[in-house]
Amino acid sequence: MIKNLDKGNTLLIKGPARIELLEGEIDVFGKIFPLKEVTSSTKANLNDGNIIIVPRAQSYSIYAIETSKLQIYTT
Repeated sequence: MIKNLDKGNTLLIKGPARIELLEGEIDVFGKIFPLKEVTSSTKANLNDGNIIIVPRAQSYSIYAIETSKLQIYTT
């Protein structure tokens, strides 16, 4: 599911889930996740800095520093 998150809004994600940052910049527990561009030197770690894993029985609060687009995978 693709979710657009407007600047200043918060989204609560319950695990298990995998979140991929497609556009923008988000804050998760005080850690900033800016969109990292993929270059030829980082093909081995494709999207390494753009993915957040939410473990089972946990919830993560995602705050949009900029308007962002997220791809959310749940089971």
